[in-house]
Amino acid sequence: MSAKIPTVLGVAEARTRLPELLAELSADPGHEPIVVGAYRRPQGVLISPAEYERLTALDAADRLRRAEASGGADRS
Repeated sequence: MSAKIPTVLGVAEARTRLPELLAELSADPGHEPIVVGAYRRPQGVLISPAEYERLTALDAADRLRRAEASGGADRS
């Protein structure tokens, strides 16, 4: 399965629409990530707080799993 390549929002447009974009992300925790970049090259991604928390929890669980598998604590 391949991921859909998102449209990159230009920096100037993102700056102009930032309040609207943040409202969309807040209203819909499942909102697709918003990719921003200069010259339409990806440089950053806006995600909802719920998505950030989900990804952070997955990362923490993965670190714990790797630490347990290696027999020690992951100190990174």
